[in-house]
Amino acid sequence: MKHLKKFNEAIVDWETDNIKQFYQSCLDVISTGGTDQFGRPSGKIDFNTIKRIGEENDIEVVDYDTFISELPTEQLKKDAPKKGEIPYFGLVNPVTHKARLVIQIPDLRMPNLKFLYHMLKHENVHVGQKQRKVNKNYGEYLGDIKNLKAYFSNKDEIMAFSQSISDMLMDDMPMIGKPKDIEDAFKRMQNLPLWRSIKTNVDSETLKRYRKYIYLYLEREFEK
Repeated sequence: MKHLKKFNEAIVDWETDNIKQFYQSCLDVISTGGTDQFGRPSGKIDFNTIKRIGEENDIEVVDYDTFISELPTEQLKKDAPKKGEIPYFGLVNPVTHKARLVIQIPDLRMPNLKFLYHMLKHENVHVGQKQRKVNKNYGEYLGDIKNLKAYFSNKDEIMAFSQSISDMLMDDMPMIGKPKDIEDAFKRMQNLPLWRSIKTNVDSETLKRYRKYIYLYLEREFEK
C-alpha cells in the first residue's frame, strides 16, 4: 500500500479476554445443539443464558426497556433506536463505560452470535478510546444513523468502523476463504456494503483516515 504514508496515531486494539471468553462460552452453548449438513453449529442460546454469560465476563446484556430507562439524558433517549427497530445492537454504556448489548429477540443462533461478537469488537474499540481520554464526560453521543455523514465522520466512529471493516474482510468467506494479504483485502473491500456506504457519505480526507486505520487493523490481524 505505497499510497499510505506513515500513520502515527495508535489504533485501539479490540482484543480483550472478556469478550473472547464471552463469545467462546456462548459458542459452547450453541454447539451442544448439534451441527447442520455443513458441519456448522445448529443450536441456539436464549436471552437469559446470554445475560448470565455476560455477567460472568463483565459485559452488560439487557432488554430494550432496561436500556432505554437507564439512559441518563432525554437527548440520548431521543437519539436511541426505537423499540423493535433492530433485533440487537451494541453501545458503550454512558454511565458505567462498559460494553453493553441490547437484545430484543428471545434467542440467537450461530449467524446472530457471530454478528454479536462483531458488534462487541466495535464497542470494545470505543471502550478503549474512552479510557484514553482525560475528560470522561462523553455520554451525549450514541451515534445517529439518521445522519450518516455526521455518524461516519465522527472521529471515534472512524476508528471503530475501520476495525469493523477489517473484521469483515478477515472473515473466512465461502468458496474464496480469507484474503492472502493486505493488498488482497483492500481489493475485496470494494464489495462491502458498509464500505460503499461510508464512501458515499464522507469527504476525501475522512476517507483517507479510514484507509489508514483499516490498513493498521489489517496489519495487526495478519501479524497474528
